[in-house]
Amino acid sequence: MHTHVSLFEGDRNAFHDAAGEFHLSRTGRHFVAGLLQHAAEITAVLNPWVNSYKRLAGGGEAPSYV
Repeated sequence: MHTHVSLFEGDRNAFHDAAGEFHLSRTGRHFVAGLLQHAAEITAVLNPWVNSYKRLAGGGEAPSYV
């Protein structure tokens, strides 16, 4: 269970910085930080039903905790 996300500024990948740690730009680091900061709220909106979480039991690849 994963999602691919990209952000472009014109033709340039806004998440890439060849000189940055892990080749991640400042914009990319801030984007990831925002996702982590708001993970609980995002989860509440995107997974509102009990069955959204029942499927996570059993040690699959999907994360079980926010």
